[in-house]
Amino acid sequence: MDNKKRFRLFAGPNGSGKTTQVRKIASQFNLGYLMNADLIEYKLTHLGYLDCSDYSPEKLTQPEWIKYLAVHPEDERFRSLNFDHIFFKENFMVSDQEINSYHASVIAGFYKERLLTQDYTFSYETVIVTPF
Repeated sequence: MDNKKRFRLFAGPNGSGKTTQVRKIASQFNLGYLMNADLIEYKLTHLGYLDCSDYSPEKLTQPEWIKYLAVHPEDERFRSLNFDHIFFKENFMVSDQEINSYHASVIAGFYKERLLTQDYTFSYETVIVTPF
């Protein structure tokens, strides 16, 4: 059996069926941890929290989150959004306010960057926008 770490990227325009394809592929292959900004947005908005163990095998902390936000000043999303209402409590990411898709994409990026430095398989679903 192949135990190599795998990174799988599922990318395409909105409405192209990425999530449907991911579900089909996941039934046959180990996709590992799955980063999906739409699901992150849904969970934080409707439940108010994310269980970090769904996105990383290692416990995540508030200082790591703050550091991640601080090292990306060139990204417009980090300058134009307020992340003060998103914090860690034990191994849960908690939001006491509704978030939007931009918040969710930053959060997915946080988990992705963490997993890129670790020895775990994971998959990342993202939108690719191409001007026509």
